[in-house]
Amino acid sequence: MSGTRQIKVTGKAQWEAQKQRPRILRQSKLRFSEERMRFDRPVPLSGRIDQAYELPDHSLVLVDTKTRQWAKVYFSDAIQLSVYAVILRAQGWTVQPTAYVRHVWNGRVQYLRVSLLPTEAIVQMYHHRGRLFNNPGMASLARYPALCRTCGQREAGHCEGR
Repeated sequence: MSGTRQIKVTGKAQWEAQKQRPRILRQSKLRFSEERMRFDRPVPLSGRIDQAYELPDHSLVLVDTKTRQWAKVYFSDAIQLSVYAVILRAQGWTVQPTAYVRHVWNGRVQYLRVSLLPTEAIVQMYHHRGRLFNNPGMASLARYPALCRTCGQREAGHCEGR
């Protein structure tokens, strides 16, 4: 899972962040923060959850903080948050189907909605990843040649890359 950096926002930016928090988060309490979790069912998964907020009905809303220039939700964000949801569901929690990317850049904070993927999709991705690592010839080359330079398959000598 990709790492994120926590930034302490103070003063006007803190007020602005509080004001811009989605309503669902304003009516919740912080349950987990920077919590490392893992679970082996339905498949072995692990990660560090930035924040999970507990609603009055005891379900959780996930938030992942990103410090990057573009206020955009990437598919990898949906995968990451969905993995956290699978882990928490396996531990008995109810997780809301919508999560948030908390985008922080130049003192500005935005909350971007993310629809979580179903558990079955995460399990399929896990197995597909395993097949690719076991059979590197199945993998197609990356769309962007620069990605090949840091690919684990190339470093392991399984692919010549570009």
